Amino acid sequence: MNENRLKKFNSILKEIVWRCILENTLEIQNEFWLITVNKVSLASDMSYIDIYVSSIKNGELLCKTLANFAQIIKENINKKITLRKTPIVRFRYTTEMETFTNLLNKINSLEIK
Repeated sequence: MNENRLKKFNSILKEIVWRCILENTLEIQNEFWLITVNKVSLASDMSYIDIYVSSIKNGELLCKTLANFAQIIKENINKKITLRKTPIVRFRYTTEMETFTNLLNKINSLEIK
């Protein structure tokens, strides 16, 4: 697939995935506090989608928990856009949220004179 087209698909897929996670994970939000979708990457052969997520709390459980919503995400993708084949949804945990949280904690701990 052409690189520009792949970027466009990734952008569209990120929006679809983000909305789907937001709508379907309300009951688990307390467990993770804030779930963010940092990046969505569709393989060039369209066989899988890697969804890079992070959370403030319980990050090690996030991907396992979100895997339960993979079928719902696939169904939403099929409703919104037409692809040659339905890709496999894989979740990857990133530490971007942890880095951000650590930075905020350090800023808050500074004594301003």
